[in-house]
Amino acid sequence: MRSIVYRLFCRVKRRLVSDFEADPYLLYILLLTGVLAGFWFWHLIPNFATRDEHARLLDVLPMIGALVVDPGIESLRQGVTQGRMYGATFYLNALALIPAVLFAIITGKLAIFAPFYRPYKSTNIWAIDTDLWHLWHDTPQWLWTSSLLTLRLFSVLFAVGCVYLTYRIGTTLRDRATGRLAGTLLALTFGFVVTAHEAGEDIPMLFFLLLVIYLALRYLQSGNETNLLIGCVVGGFAIAFKLTAVVGVLGLGTAYLLRARRTGTDWYTAIARPRLIITGLILGIGAVVFGYPSILLSGPDALADRIFRGVSNKGTVTGGRTASAGWWFLRGYLNGLGLPLFLAAIGGVLASISQLRNQSRETEGIAVVLIVFGSCVFMLSWWEYIRVHHLLPTFPLVMLLISMALLRLRDHKPTIARTLVVVLLVSSGLYTGYGDVAYATQPRDEATQWLSTHAPDDATVEVYVEDPQDAAVPHGMRTSHYGHREDSGAQIPRSRPSVTEWMRALPERCPEYVELTHEDLLYLAPNSSSARSWQYHKHPQRSAYIRQLVNSPTDQYEVAAEFGPRPSFFEAQPRFRQRLPEFVRVGLIPRTIQYGDEQDLGPEQYVLILERTGHCPRPDTATARVTGIR
Repeated sequence: MRSIVYRLFCRVKRRLVSDFEADPYLLYILLLTGVLAGFWFWHLIPNFATRDEHARLLDVLPMIGALVVDPGIESLRQGVTQGRMYGATFYLNALALIPAVLFAIITGKLAIFAPFYRPYKSTNIWAIDTDLWHLWHDTPQWLWTSSLLTLRLFSVLFAVGCVYLTYRIGTTLRDRATGRLAGTLLALTFGFVVTAHEAGEDIPMLFFLLLVIYLALRYLQSGNETNLLIGCVVGGFAIAFKLTAVVGVLGLGTAYLLRARRTGTDWYTAIARPRLIITGLILGIGAVVFGYPSILLSGPDALADRIFRGVSNKGTVTGGRTASAGWWFLRGYLNGLGLPLFLAAIGGVLASISQLRNQSRETEGIAVVLIVFGSCVFMLSWWEYIRVHHLLPTFPLVMLLISMALLRLRDHKPTIARTLVVVLLVSSGLYTGYGDVAYATQPRDEATQWLSTHAPDDATVEVYVEDPQDAAVPHGMRTSHYGHREDSGAQIPRSRPSVTEWMRALPERCPEYVELTHEDLLYLAPNSSSARSWQYHKHPQRSAYIRQLVNSPTDQYEVAAEFGPRPSFFEAQPRFRQRLPEFVRVGLIPRTIQYGDEQDLGPEQYVLILERTGHCPRPDTATARVTGIR
């Protein structure tokens, strides 16, 4: 096994050296990727860019807590299975936590991990009655900071790897010019750059999916069975990162069938190779099992649970617009690619489909790419809503199809082809660059910094969101919030006020600051704007309370600061201001509402801070859950 790994390492090293020597532009393409994907990648830390960042860390921390509380195999099993079983992402998060664990060992602070282990709970820490504000505030800031920085750095490195693999696939399909153009276009794809700025499984999954496609093409070219078998292993590991990577299996299968057609023997004899097929299946399934530590420790039920949860979750709208799959596809691609690149994508796909009429080695490679692309689109078309990062696996495939179509055009009409390439590179660079720069001026970051510099050390900020990720609060600041979920160490009261009653009792708590986020302002949005606003309209008293705070604060509070662009529903737009149609605006302005993606560079990061300026009538009466005393 060691010799196999060593040979693979040497093979990869030789390929890298050969590519850099043969193509002087490759290094600059990869550097561009690193700059765009890594620009301000520490945004919002020690808070989270998405719920996925929070949830994936919470999948691993119970395991560490279990080993701290009661070292042993059984505790390890319980700690691992308390997570939500997101597969190979577990390993990345475990690696990212190693610096924090080592620091805790050196400083004698391993006890900070103990609260994450709940041996008396049968379900995961994310779903149990855990107050997320307490969990975030009570955990030292250095743990969140070190782990999130490491995870996002992993994402940046995988993004660079994705661009390199796109280059390799393009070179394998046609030539180095195709690889250069496809890699550059992917590096300038806004949806790709945004996803690389968050910790999660999307970018690592894409890396392994692209590696599967590359190995499938190599097998198609050479017939070397090693490429196919390695592709099965990599494909299984990609599926362990994210189930949507199963489309890579179809890519391998297509390459296998096309290669069999070249043998010149009868069809059945060419494809009936049971030893190769069975070996590939065993390796692929073994990689999936290894990629899910919960399967290794608790059995195959963990995978069945993950599949069921994934399928059921994609059948419901969780916060986005209620619209058709076509609407989601169109909006997602326009936002992820930008209008010029989106139009080029349509042309590239159509041109590639028409190319299938020609019998050639290049056409066979195009068929593999189209099969993976088409199967991914078909799978997503069954979902109720589609976010930009769900479309991520198709982005490099689209860039490959665009590049091949443009270079075929160059053979006949070089001037037109070069003009189109320049237009795409410039427009995509401007679109993605404008969106990327927004990381340096994020409203939540600015609001957090404002509270850090303006609020006294003993000040309290009141928030109405359940998750710290949705708010802009410095770590350690006293926070007044409703206990949607009780901390496990606290006694759960037999009776307590409802959320509405608690909100309306603001004068009794009298915090120094009240923070309203975009999520809170959805109470004021039309009920047709999203699934969340439709749910919020079921609570008219809360809507009236938020409206009063926003439009006519009491004599106790007044607006102290606001950050980010106001949502369109927040106040009426002037009549003389004509707004662009939504789809045109999305394709021209990257900072638009995402409808469900928590990492948002636009209106969803809006923060309004109210400061108490009047007398506090009952300063000693505090019914709020107060956390984060600093």
